[in-house]
Amino acid sequence: MPIREVVARASVIHRYSGIGQTTRLKGAAGLGGHLEQLDAKAPDLRSRIVGWLEVARRTPALWALATITLAGVVLRVFFLLRYQTALLGFPDSAVYAADAAKGLFFLSLRVSGYAIFLRTLHAISPDLILVVVVQHALGIVSGLLLFESVRRSRARLGLGLVPAAVVMLGGSELMLEHAVLSDSLFIFLVDLAVWCIVRSWNGGLWWALGAGVSLGCATIDRTVGLMLLPVMLLCLLFAPAATVLARGTDGPPRGARASSVPRLVRGFRIRRPLAYWRLARLLAGIVGASMVILAFLSAHKHDTGEWGFASTSNFDLYGRVAPWANCSKFTPPPGTAKLCIHTPVSQRLGTEHWEFTWASPADVAYDGPEAPNKDENNQLGAFALAAIEGQPLTYLEYVGRDLVRVVDPSFPTSPYKKIGNGDYGLTPGELLDEYFNASNVRAVDASVKGYYRSPGKGAGNIDILKSWDRATRIEGPLMAVVLM
Repeated sequence: MPIREVVARASVIHRYSGIGQTTRLKGAAGLGGHLEQLDAKAPDLRSRIVGWLEVARRTPALWALATITLAGVVLRVFFLLRYQTALLGFPDSAVYAADAAKGLFFLSLRVSGYAIFLRTLHAISPDLILVVVVQHALGIVSGLLLFESVRRSRARLGLGLVPAAVVMLGGSELMLEHAVLSDSLFIFLVDLAVWCIVRSWNGGLWWALGAGVSLGCATIDRTVGLMLLPVMLLCLLFAPAATVLARGTDGPPRGARASSVPRLVRGFRIRRPLAYWRLARLLAGIVGASMVILAFLSAHKHDTGEWGFASTSNFDLYGRVAPWANCSKFTPPPGTAKLCIHTPVSQRLGTEHWEFTWASPADVAYDGPEAPNKDENNQLGAFALAAIEGQPLTYLEYVGRDLVRVVDPSFPTSPYKKIGNGDYGLTPGELLDEYFNASNVRAVDASVKGYYRSPGKGAGNIDILKSWDRATRIEGPLMAVVLM
């Protein structure tokens, strides 16, 4: 390359990025501002790339991100080469595969958003390994989205490395991505929503709409998304006032005259620009989420005749109250006395025991968690709500103990020592073992064979990845720090 051209490009970098000989970029404010200037002012794509590389050279956080990303890719490629099919040991994998193969609402206990994802990939290729490859790719993208969200929020870049590393390098995330489970897709959709929310703070309404659509998709993937919806949509209101006022409010739609905007709206935009800007984004987010959720609920109604995310979802709620519900302390609604459990509370096992075994009065009465009709599902819900209203302090105690397990998985949900965490869900260590449960793998493998072409077997030993999962697991005091 001629020396004259080199000098000219160096001049472009200096002019458009504002980086001098001794300047060091610190934090996202410096990096974000310089990258935006490069995007807006650099005369051609080649100059932009050169400018980006120069900024990256002077920003250690970007080199750290590149290292984390490379390490995450290496881990995933190694996993794919050593274990050339999905992890099928968790029983829910069979449920999702059945919904994808036989009808989105074939089995009624789980919400079917993940089955839509499986069907979409199946249309591309009926090989189960494609699901795993795509989920691993989404894991890498999730980490990058979190880093970019921190950068665009103008926080210090080093902070963005933490969530990026947790997602891209965490062993538990790797295992979830390799399994036919809805969790990794949910993580990606929530991270995408966070990124769209931050982009909306100094971008157009489309970013807010995208955040709503992402949250809607997360909700039909896992209904815990319903709890995130109001919290995350309210984050659309948190744009810095200086950014909003400097950017100006959105004008009328493209191609529309100002006079076509209702006078009341036009006046509000002029008198209260900040309030108008924030309200418009909140409404766009609500519209985006509503489009997805209402379309799903409508499809569920058309297929099953019922509004809802899952037809027998109240079995989960019954399982939650069964370990402590005492029918002598509340009046069971009409027709639900058969759901009372007469085993002393101090001897009752946890949620899964009362949801998935024949020791449960509900399983006996309704022939299992997949069988209840609409009226029976309503009975389960009515019984559970009556128990909560009749024993609110007991309910809050069990919820509180369960929340402690987010930080310390070994903490017992049951207040009775001899019960501990018996049938209260798996600890991370138990979940790792469950992925490779031989009897479950055989059952799930048989259920997916008719839908997927040659599910195949693991090709090699991955004990090193199991050890990586244990070594990188975030729990205890470290989890408390991360959550703060």
